[in-house]
Amino acid sequence: MAKAKKTPATEGATSAPNYDAYFEANPETDTLYVSSDGQVFTHEGWCKSHVKFLEDKNITTIERETEEVDAEEEETPAV
Repeated sequence: MAKAKKTPATEGATSAPNYDAYFEANPETDTLYVSSDGQVFTHEGWCKSHVKFLEDKNITTIERETEEVDAEEEETPAV
């Protein structure tokens, strides 16, 4: 089996994960639950069941970012 090579771009990368794709794939959910091993769940119960088998039982909750619209922008101009 071939070993995966680390490239300078990915070696030691510590950027925060981007969960936008998960929210796009699940438009009905506003909250994601991430286990300590990086698994992403749309239901808290599923995540809790998963972490039972992990040494680190921490769960991170990620909320969907909502765009705030100014009250002025919401009004439709009279035509």
